[in-house]
Amino acid sequence: MTELVKGMDVYAELSLLQVFNKKECQFNIASLVLVIEYLHSKSIIHRDIKPENIFIDEEGFIKLLDLGTSKFI
Repeated sequence: MTELVKGMDVYAELSLLQVFNKKECQFNIASLVLVIEYLHSKSIIHRDIKPENIFIDEEGFIKLLDLGTSKFI
């Protein structure tokens, strides 16, 4: 079952805001690093990381989507 993510992707959010403030950038990048680190700990490589595949939910947390191109190593 797929989780419903309410929010918008980073690309759309940047299109609206034009810029993230420094604290938002630091939080989002740190969150993304933790997501990638978790996937790697499960021997999964996400091969399509781009702003359109990174969602920010209503609470401001990162969700990495489109695991269809991921690969187990």
